Amino acid sequence: YTARGGGIFNGTGSSFSMTNGVVSHNIARGGGGGVYCEAPTSFSMTNVSISSNESESKGGGLRIRTSGNVEAALTGCTIDHNHSTATGSNRASEGGGIYMQEGHLRMENCIITYNQSAFAGAGFYAHDGVTCAKNCTITHNSAFTEHERMYGGGICLHNPSVYTMEDGTITNNHSYQDGGGIYVFQGATFNVKGNVTINENFRTRKSAEPTDTPNNAYTAGTAVINIV
Repeated sequence: YTARGGGIFNGTGSSFSMTNGVVSHNIARGGGGGVYCEAPTSFSMTNVSISSNESESKGGGLRIRTSGNVEAALTGCTIDHNHSTATGSNRASEGGGIYMQEGHLRMENCIITYNQSAFAGAGFYAHDGVTCAKNCTITHNSAFTEHERMYGGGICLHNPSVYTMEDGTITNNHSYQDGGGIYVFQGATFNVKGNVTINENFRTRKSAEPTDTPNNAYTAGTAVINIV
C-alpha cells in the first residue's frame, strides 16, 4: 500500500523495461495501483499480466505520463480485474484499467478486460495525450455506480486527447450513464482504422431503465469520431 505505483513506480528520468511476468494485488492511494509511469526516458512492458490491482485515485492498473518524444509501449499485455475506487469526497477515480495522463502511448495486441471504475473510463481513460492501439480488445469493463459522471465503460476520452484504434474490438462494456463502449468528450478525437468491431456495449440505469440499453458510442459537443 503506497502513495503511487503500488507494484512499480517508474519515476522521472528513469528507464523501465519488463518482459513476461505478473504485477498483481497491489494498492496505491494516489494513482497507478499496479504501475505508475511518470516522465521516464523509456518505458515498455511486453507479455505482462497486470491484474487485480487497486487505486484510490486514477489508474487501477496503470497510470501513465510521458514527456517530450518518449512513447510508452505495451505489447501483448493483459490488464484485467483492476479497480479505481472513490473514497470519501474523492471524485477523481478514472481509468480502472489504464489512466493515460498525457504524452504518448502505443498498445499492440493487448487485452483490457473486467476492470472497474468508480467514475469514468473503466477500461481506459485518457485525460490528454496521444494513444495508438493496434489489435487490442477492450471487453467486460464496467463504470457503474449511481453517479452523474459514470460514463465510458470501455473507453473515455477527455479533451484534448486523441485515440487511434487500428483493428481490434470493443464489446460487452457497461456504464451507468452514456458511452457504454466509448464516451468522447467535446474536443477529444477518436480515430478508427482497419478492421474494428464496436458492438454489444450498454448503458445500465437499473433505477430508470429495467433493461440494458444499447449504447456503443457517445460524443459530446464537438467531439470527433473519424473513419480513417
